[in-house]
Amino acid sequence: MKAITICQPHAHFIVTPAAELPEEIEPKRVENRGWGTEYRGPLLIHAGKSRVRLAGWEEEKWIGDLVFGAIVGGARLVACIDGRLAVKRRGALPEEFRWVLDHQHAERAAYWFVLDRVHRLARPIPYRGRQGLFDVPRDMLRNAQWQPC
Repeated sequence: MKAITICQPHAHFIVTPAAELPEEIEPKRVENRGWGTEYRGPLLIHAGKSRVRLAGWEEEKWIGDLVFGAIVGGARLVACIDGRLAVKRRGALPEEFRWVLDHQHAERAAYWFVLDRVHRLARPIPYRGRQGLFDVPRDMLRNAQWQPC
């Protein structure tokens, strides 16, 4: 099964239900990347080990609950949008994805990966991440318990 490593707290913002996120944070349904992909389908969310992106969040009480170096959930990758083109020509973006332009987590990135059907794992699975999309053996997920977000 395909997976992608995402730094914390962004992996947390993907797999945490809206009711459990701070009021000012909406669920992250757009992942920003400098590269595109033709892949569409199931995608595991791997929380990377890096703590670099936590700068500015140190005072938040939920920081202590973050998981690092593990598969924390999954989603379906439904689109890979050329962010540069979408910003220049709004009309180039299909109607169903125009919401991405105003999404809190859509940064000025070369590509936006659009996620839906997000679930989190009841118990994260320790796993070594990699760059790009990578494969995780399906048998690792055999006993996984999924919770919709």
